[in-house]
Amino acid sequence: MAHVVYVDDTDPRIQYSDGWLTSTAKDAFHGTMHGSAEHGLTLTFNFTGTRVGVVGGTGDVNKFGVSSQTYELDGEPSRIVLGDKSASPDTFFYNFTYYESPDLASGEHTLVLTTITVNIVPPHIFWLDYIWYTTGNAAPPSIASSSLPANSPAPTLSSTPAPRSTHALTTTSSLSTTARSSSTSAAPSITVAQFRWLRSSRTP
Repeated sequence: MAHVVYVDDTDPRIQYSDGWLTSTAKDAFHGTMHGSAEHGLTLTFNFTGTRVGVVGGTGDVNKFGVSSQTYELDGEPSRIVLGDKSASPDTFFYNFTYYESPDLASGEHTLVLTTITVNIVPPHIFWLDYIWYTTGNAAPPSIASSSLPANSPAPTLSSTPAPRSTHALTTTSSLSTTARSSSTSAAPSITVAQFRWLRSSRTP
């Protein structure tokens, strides 16, 4: 049976380069997000399926700026996603689809995301929430973005670099998957200066 599989940002199948940090956010998928404020950080995700997508947070550009990424699928350049400077200046959105692949031949695939900051004035924080992929002929999920008031209770950022979970946080859903929306929440409450201080103060 075909399924859509959701893979949380802390799942060990997502391999991060040095430099990523984690944020707690109660309405994010499994309550966490990974953030990058640097150029050239990467994540690699291997999967067996027929399509893949990357979902994260966006908006609140007064605090986080705009982020851009490149996506490489099976060794071939796939897409460059440029940050949207017209995004909301003070409202954060979860469940934002940054990337969705075309239909793929069923089998093993590798997706590599690289953050880019060329010609972008800081800040430029990219937030990853989860990755999904399909097996068989499953349709991609219909994910609804949810806006979150900026003055809601805020999550906090951890200085722990890209932790690995001891077990996979994976949710499998059937073809009847419907849009998953957050209720009430807020953007990660951290300034760019705090983000950089946490990054620079990490123990090697």
